[in-house]
Amino acid sequence: MQLLHEALHGPGGVPALLMLDLNTPGSDGHDVLHAIRPNEALRALPIVVLSTSSNPRDVDFCYVCGANAYHVKPVQYGEYRQLLEQILGYWLSRVILPVERSAAR
Repeated sequence: MQLLHEALHGPGGVPALLMLDLNTPGSDGHDVLHAIRPNEALRALPIVVLSTSSNPRDVDFCYVCGANAYHVKPVQYGEYRQLLEQILGYWLSRVILPVERSAAR
């Protein structure tokens, strides 16, 4: 959450996409996701969750909290890289993202 706070007040403004690992050491991805959507400046930020969990409770929690996509991380490096390329290609090349980011600063 600290990195997002710094991004909001930095020269670049809100990032185009947030890829969130649900089970991170330290700050839990559940807490980060739960804190993002109430923040007006981050409300339109697309959030893609990556997790080792395929537990329906985790999936449902993420979508209820405003995640735009949920992916289970593949174990094999090649498959993981391919998934990341597909996600980034979709969100950064094919999707039309909000243009007005300066209001978030």
